[in-house]
Amino acid sequence: SASRLLSEEGVLSVVLPYDAASDMVLAAARCGLFLSRRMDVRSKATSAPIRVLLEFGRNAVPTERTELTIHSPEGPFGYSPDYVALTKDFYLKF
Repeated sequence: SASRLLSEEGVLSVVLPYDAASDMVLAAARCGLFLSRRMDVRSKATSAPIRVLLEFGRNAVPTERTELTIHSPEGPFGYSPDYVALTKDFYLKF
């Protein structure tokens, strides 16, 4: 449905369990959508990824890959500075 509804410049963004990423990328490609951005999300720097944020569009472009760690002793309240920057507009305590 997303492929049918998206404009030429539109994007589809999803948050999935890490294990579901490969299946989603394949399913999207079958519908003419290409992975443009991927962010692997870890609870701690030493943990395996638990979530993945994927962004798809109609044009095949090189995939921008990044990682995000949620918890870190360096950040406020035990959260990493990157996580705080990403979510500060949604949480009052940041």
